Amino acid sequence: MKKEINKIKINPDLDQHFMVNKSTIKKIVKNSEINQTDIILEIGAGLGALTKEISKKSEKVYAMEIDPQFKKYLIEIGGNVEVIIENARTFWKRNKTFNKIIANIPYNLCEPLMHFLHFAKQVKQSFIITSKNFYNSAKKNPVFNSFLNFEKIMEIPKEDFFPVPKVDSYLIKITHKPNYEEDKDAGSFIARKMYMRENSKLKNGFLISLIELHKLKHNTQLTKKEAKKIISKMDFLKPEIDKEIKDISLDSYRKIKEYVEILK
Repeated sequence: MKKEINKIKINPDLDQHFMVNKSTIKKIVKNSEINQTDIILEIGAGLGALTKEISKKSEKVYAMEIDPQFKKYLIEIGGNVEVIIENARTFWKRNKTFNKIIANIPYNLCEPLMHFLHFAKQVKQSFIITSKNFYNSAKKNPVFNSFLNFEKIMEIPKEDFFPVPKVDSYLIKITHKPNYEEDKDAGSFIARKMYMRENSKLKNGFLISLIELHKLKHNTQLTKKEAKKIISKMDFLKPEIDKEIKDISLDSYRKIKEYVEILK
């Protein structure tokens, strides 16, 4: 590993930090719940240190890497590893065969990955190496936490990477939240429905979502007039009521979720 590390050129634009601690790599693989039927998308495969260990326990690995200098190292692994030199965002949109994601990814790819996972039901589990800050913010994000569950699995010291990043990292596990029928989480249901209507104005998208929630909770029909009356009492929404949902603040999402949780 040291020999290969000395040969590569670090691209500062790609926020590259390579896992170099073999003991930590083994712990990551052990904690990633891999089985022999898993088809794994590994984002940010780099030199393939983690790829090799993943491939031993899974059916297939898509080793995804945007930097072409790593292609020769990844191809050498062979076996059930398919090397993809491409932007991960384009690959995950066109390929739906993988059921698990393992990724040591740059910070700027974390948020797009969450948006992808919202609807990627074929991905049963994701194990992401990310900064502590992202983990903490994702857990509090009222949109992300309406679609996804976040669990901290292990801490990874910054010294386990090369180049050494500024902060320590976590390995986190991400899974899909259950449907409303299973968890009765009214706030998350509303947030999911609104997000799916992001091009609608808040006053319209929220109204329809509220009617849908009432139908599920009570098996009766809430009229538009009744729904509008509920919304009219939510004074905090007035500054954004005519905005498209995609443009409202996370704080509005958060307050809406809190409000509908107490509705009878």
